[in-house]
Amino acid sequence: MNEFGSSEGIRQNATVPLTGGGQMSSIDGSSQGTVQLVQPSSTAFMTMLIQPGPTGDLTTVQVMQDLNFDNTNDYSYRVPVPVSGVCANGIISCDPGTWDNCDYFKWTADDNGKVSVAPSVVSELGGCYCINSSCGSHLAWNNVSLLLQDLGGGAAGAIQQKKSGYVITQVEADGPSIAYYGQDTTSSSSTAGTGSNPQTRYLNNPAMLTSDAETLVMTQSANPDSYYSLISDNMAQRGGDSRAYTCRINRVYTIDEIVRSSGAPTITDGTYTYTHYYEYHIGGEGGDNSAGTTERHSFLYGYQVSSGMVRAYPDGPWISLSSGSASSCRSYSYSTGIYHRVSGTICFQVENGQWRFDGLSTDTGWTNLCPPGSNYESGACVTIECANNEVIANNCLSYENNTDCRLKEEIVDGVITYRNYNPTNLIPLPSNRTVGENSCINTVTRDWWSKERTYLCQSDENFNFDDTAQRVHTITSSTLDNDYNPSITYDDMRRDLDTGEWIADSGTINLPDVLQVDECQFVCKTRRLVEDTEVSLAGTTTDYQISNDSWEFLYKTCIDQTTCPTEPGEEILTPCSCIDEFAEAASVMSVLEGAANDMICSDGVER
Repeated sequence: MNEFGSSEGIRQNATVPLTGGGQMSSIDGSSQGTVQLVQPSSTAFMTMLIQPGPTGDLTTVQVMQDLNFDNTNDYSYRVPVPVSGVCANGIISCDPGTWDNCDYFKWTADDNGKVSVAPSVVSELGGCYCINSSCGSHLAWNNVSLLLQDLGGGAAGAIQQKKSGYVITQVEADGPSIAYYGQDTTSSSSTAGTGSNPQTRYLNNPAMLTSDAETLVMTQSANPDSYYSLISDNMAQRGGDSRAYTCRINRVYTIDEIVRSSGAPTITDGTYTYTHYYEYHIGGEGGDNSAGTTERHSFLYGYQVSSGMVRAYPDGPWISLSSGSASSCRSYSYSTGIYHRVSGTICFQVENGQWRFDGLSTDTGWTNLCPPGSNYESGACVTIECANNEVIANNCLSYENNTDCRLKEEIVDGVITYRNYNPTNLIPLPSNRTVGENSCINTVTRDWWSKERTYLCQSDENFNFDDTAQRVHTITSSTLDNDYNPSITYDDMRRDLDTGEWIADSGTINLPDVLQVDECQFVCKTRRLVEDTEVSLAGTTTDYQISNDSWEFLYKTCIDQTTCPTEPGEEILTPCSCIDEFAEAASVMSVLEGAANDMICSDGVER
């Protein structure tokens, strides 16, 4: 009441600061600040135009920008490739009418906010869907508003990433074009405009009001998310109570790791021959082999297995395959020519389920004794099996089977496939997911992974609010004016759901502090002499009055309830007080009514 209890208080404390700038304070006066309402832009800072071709691809995607909000387009950009697919943040370009030789592009902008597309990869794009004739007929024309929203939203998002001060205040789609209105909040200008359709234009051309209303209906009819479409297409308008339900259908793909043990490592009895290598040097004086060319020679070597024992053949000692660490060795002698003779020891080693050759300049490296596909672990051969499990978790099944439910919307992997009870014929592209872990990790490709649906279901329930009305009546009739007390008490009456009996109850509610104000507003009554020279069809007031002078009576809000804010020439008739002049007001209204009746001459005779 103190801040906004009068027209002057509203003007000074709200209207002037919000519209013209200035200091505004909180109700209790503890905080002050300079404020200014952000006004919508009168021109579009970005406009996009699209044109589908005969193959369904977009042959034209043109962007015009007003970079400095001066009502003039400063920059124009045309996407240099045909658009075969649309993503939330980019586009896909393929051979026209096909899904072959596809390239991927992402919306981007430079430091000045100039938008364009840049080469990208499919993993950086989201919510992609095909629009050309390889995926269906007339997809672009049938979903032109959706395409404009996705393309324009991606371009506007790229601009806002570089120009974080841009604020979008309005979006208008008209046929194959869409316009984004807004402001650059980092600018110091406060003359951004008053909207894209100033209402003053209807003053001298009221017929435009009907025309613009019809145009707005057509525009909003094409946008399923507009208020007009939401109301006109709502199933509730077709009769019957209804309720919206949201559910999901998820594809759950898992890979379980199954560990199987086949016992201690074994290999089949027999003789196994391998080619083994050694190196020596040729050259140097005196044939000492200390320098010169290095040569690599090979010879056959192997091992024998019998009854869980292994040896380097033909004369190595037998050792157990399961031994912790043992080796079977034999000496060898190899002649390389008149100057060279190589001799040494070669071993077949077994350790912790693995074997290797050793003893020359190189060795074969450790090799598992377990069968292929298994590993030696803790004295046994262990096999890892990967079990693939794929399940469709359908939480929408009950609504699908309910004849009273209708599918209103469906979003598949970010792509809108069903909208306002009708299919969009847009299909998301297959995508990959990495599943499993450790030895069973794998990349899986599927047509879809998640579907989010909204159903609208009719209800035949009859609601009875008699009990609710009884309870509300009991509470309201027992609660009286609290006279600024910190709490109020009330009586309650609740029906027990099990027994049907009414249960009497009462309670107390603690109230926040209430600002105490006077019962009336202190005002004063003044009068001032004015000159009355008004004109009507009957003539001027001077034709009917003795003098042009007339008294004008004023009622003013007092300052601090004591001071009457008079102006020069005003005379105070009633000082600051709680003025009650209802009787005088009623008398004046009665006089005016009588005067109006006297001026009616329905029979043509003056009275």
